Amino acid sequence: MRAAPVPSRVHPLRRPALASSLGLAALLFAIRAEAIDEASGARLSWVRADGADTCPSIDELTSQVVQLLGRDPFQANPAQHIEAVAERHHGQWRARLYVRTSDHPIAPPREIIDDAPDCSALATAVSLAIALSIDPTVRPAPPPPSPTPARPAPAPSFALREPRPAVSSTVALGAFGQLGLLPGSSFGAELSAEPWSQDRLHLRVGAIFLPEVRADRPGGAFLFGATAISLSPCVHLFRGQVASVAACGTFVVGAAHALALDLTPVAPAQRAWFALGASARASLRVVGPLYAEARLDVVALPLRVQFNLQGAADAVFEQSPVALSGFLGLGLSFR
Repeated sequence: MRAAPVPSRVHPLRRPALASSLGLAALLFAIRAEAIDEASGARLSWVRADGADTCPSIDELTSQVVQLLGRDPFQANPAQHIEAVAERHHGQWRARLYVRTSDHPIAPPREIIDDAPDCSALATAVSLAIALSIDPTVRPAPPPPSPTPARPAPAPSFALREPRPAVSSTVALGAFGQLGLLPGSSFGAELSAEPWSQDRLHLRVGAIFLPEVRADRPGGAFLFGATAISLSPCVHLFRGQVASVAACGTFVVGAAHALALDLTPVAPAQRAWFALGASARASLRVVGPLYAEARLDVVALPLRVQFNLQGAADAVFEQSPVALSGFLGLGLSFR
């Protein structure tokens, strides 16, 4: 007496309950209620169609079937020919199972559908369906119990020290130009460094040298020169891999000196000055750590230098209330 045939289409597998998926496959793929003599065997054909290249090989599938049956049915005389075809279609795994016996024509194909991201669950269901086609009395082993999650270790009683942020620094050397700090316009040199930088903020210090420039006055000819140091807190308005733009506040403390080219006395010969203002700085990476930098400063001088001739009412030179300066040079960046 034969059992009624099962429906030809299997519903899609649902994860993560693998045991229920295998039970469903076992129920839907029992094509006969009668057991086949263990002396008889089967011939298996496993085709990985479009998109199913990642599915197990035929050797792996055969090993799963042998493990389920507890014997190797593929070494005996084949009484069945089983063909399984797997494919990946529209994000779903699909497998069709065709079974032909010596005394029965090929049955309608059985189909398995799985929505899992990989082919492992589909291959497990196919191996079970093949085992049931060979021996309907096969029952899959229950899944292993889920491991008990380990309790997290108690937090240490001491506070962990926060890691220090990465700090970068730069050194730049170039030409410094001015208008208002000395008579007329002139150029000198500036050496600057960026000892601290974090995120968008950085701090810049500089040393400025302005060589002496000649100025002819009614009282004679004179040379005027200056030196200064600067401190500039800056914030990056834009910072990319190649270029950056920053806005800075600028504080400058310096000293100016005068030298008479004749015997005309000048008093005093050296004086200090102080300036504060704002600057805009742009840098462009040339190659590796080498970059080019340009800067424009606008500063006001609350404390200005004034040189007077002794006994004369008019000053030989006095710094402007507002001065302009700029920098153009090359630098190196370190981290």
